[in-house]
Amino acid sequence: MSTELKLKPEESKGRAYVDRLLLDQLADLEAVVKLGEIAQRLSDRGIGLGAVRSLLASNPARFAYHERRWLPASRLESLGRPLAEAMRLVVGKYGGPLTLEKVVSELARTRPAAKNLEVEVRRIATYDPLFILLGDERLCLSEWAFLGRDLTIERAFKLNGVNSDDVEAVRKKLGDFDWRARDAIEKAVKTCAPVSIKALGAAAWLDLNPQDPRSTLVFDDEAFFSKALVIPGYVFVEGDLMPEKDAPKWIAAAMRVAEKLVAQIEVEDAAPIDVKDEDVERMVNLVKSSDKTVTGTRLLEDFYEITAANRTFPDDLSNLMEALTTRSDIWWVGGDRFRKPNSAPDFVFSVPEVFQFAPSSVMDEEGEPVDVELDDDGLSSTL
Repeated sequence: MSTELKLKPEESKGRAYVDRLLLDQLADLEAVVKLGEIAQRLSDRGIGLGAVRSLLASNPARFAYHERRWLPASRLESLGRPLAEAMRLVVGKYGGPLTLEKVVSELARTRPAAKNLEVEVRRIATYDPLFILLGDERLCLSEWAFLGRDLTIERAFKLNGVNSDDVEAVRKKLGDFDWRARDAIEKAVKTCAPVSIKALGAAAWLDLNPQDPRSTLVFDDEAFFSKALVIPGYVFVEGDLMPEKDAPKWIAAAMRVAEKLVAQIEVEDAAPIDVKDEDVERMVNLVKSSDKTVTGTRLLEDFYEITAANRTFPDDLSNLMEALTTRSDIWWVGGDRFRKPNSAPDFVFSVPEVFQFAPSSVMDEEGEPVDVELDDDGLSSTL
């Protein structure tokens, strides 16, 4: 985990679970400038703004801060990579089954000109041994599954990173278990959860694929993994299948540790913000929908969480003003202020009475009027 803290197992799993929730939001929003948007979407899960900021800034393996925007780290790392490798990065950094639709959507952001992207992604997901496509159209990495096939016990355990003690603990919990039963996998998960999917798979493999070279190999590793991960009510987190009803406890653990995490991503850029066309459109719409004057200072804070305390604030405001003052569909009314067109109050089109010129009959010693209204020809050319 990308933090100086050594997390307890429940804290690590809670963090991984909440990280996935954050990645879901980043994918849905494409890129996030204002973290309040994510916090608002996740507020019903008990995840506040402070926790969102802490979790994002302390895990550069999963999150990136690029051009003043938060986005999945896989989006930057997959640039220029072959499609299969980009898919591996997207799914691997997500850390759990990801719908094929979301995989395609994420890859399309960095491959806008790609043709038949969905067809290619589905082909790779179906035939590439790097992946396992579940029956519910979620994509997984095959490295998450126990792949035993016809290997010896020692070699299978070593290649899959499985501890024999963990496997024996699963077998002991299951007791005299019939792995050939129609609902065997579901029963095993319900009995053992939370349980390592690899340890569970190894336990089934030991019973269904005996080491006798003359025996029939019954265990289908990909089918076992696929069935285990689509059982309702269970979530795959850091290699374990866990009851989804415990999610509030994982979130609570993540919230406790979020306060102690060390930020590893610099969020104060030295360069001023680049105001994107889509941001300009949203700002213009905000100005046009308001009956009051909207300031550039407020727009910076609302759209980018930039205030006068940021060291790049003067340049940020200058860039924003440059982008908005060229728009003909909103009024620039001086300073950093904008209004929707034709919304000025009537009184601004007339001079207040106190400023109206009042003719005077006072004469000076030479008989010339003291106070007279000058016409344009009488004004200095510098005015």
